[in-house]
Amino acid sequence: DFPADQGPAFTQVIGLRDHLVYFRSDDEHGLEPRAIDTPSTCTSSPTTLCLGNNRFRVDVTWSDFQGGTGAGRSVPLTEDTGSFWFFDPDNLELIVKVIDGTAINGNHWVFYGALSDVAYELRVTDTETGRTATYSNPAGTFGSQGDIDALSGLGGKTFASESAPLSAPAVATAPSTPGTCTTTPTTLCLADRFEVSVDWTDFQGGTGTGRTLPLTTDTGSFWFFDSENIELVLKTIDGTALNGRFWVFYGALSNVAFEITVTDTETGAVKTYSNPSGTFASNGDTQAF
Repeated sequence: DFPADQGPAFTQVIGLRDHLVYFRSDDEHGLEPRAIDTPSTCTSSPTTLCLGNNRFRVDVTWSDFQGGTGAGRSVPLTEDTGSFWFFDPDNLELIVKVIDGTAINGNHWVFYGALSDVAYELRVTDTETGRTATYSNPAGTFGSQGDIDALSGLGGKTFASESAPLSAPAVATAPSTPGTCTTTPTTLCLADRFEVSVDWTDFQGGTGTGRTLPLTTDTGSFWFFDSENIELVLKTIDGTALNGRFWVFYGALSNVAFEITVTDTETGAVKTYSNPSGTFASNGDTQAF
């Protein structure tokens, strides 16, 4: 029933999921239902990241080497970047960011880097269009990807990470004098023992030093050009119970050239990891220290 004092025509509007449904009534046509599509927004949850001003919904499911499965637990970092942990909240496993590249090629871009070689499937959904890009990582692979054509088609997209060696190419240098581990704007201190710094070179030949963003006791990240745009994440793991070594894992969200330097402040031992220009790198060195 509609009130008689509405005049010859009036509209009643209700919400129904991703649509506005309204009933138009007038003397000529009577009651007519009509619908208008309305953009959705992402709602964050313990297993969902919302990136790009709450437009892009990101989630991940994993499968470990023993056949266990689960959903990644989300850790927001910046408006465009977030991470997931699988087994321990202090041990981040995956970092992902979505960048608005429409001014350059009309698309939004997806970048991710892994700190784990378990199998996982990463899904990025544009809630405004409903388009989804899916990225699959096989077990035993450290995946890193930069997709500058993400979410440009009408359907989903699936990418498989390329294989990478378990141990990252590293160069060990002679031990220096042991010192104290200290976090600074350009140096991360992880596990109260390992100092980490990174130097980068961009495609125009510009150079600089990564700026730090500590995340957990064992994990930290660096930005190169913009504090809201994380480029590299790195963690150290105490693997001495398994092989007598401390391990180093890193994942990149940038394909500029960079060199990571990790120093064990207890022994003075130093290792460096180099990434050539044009390469997205994620690796794990289980023989690091």
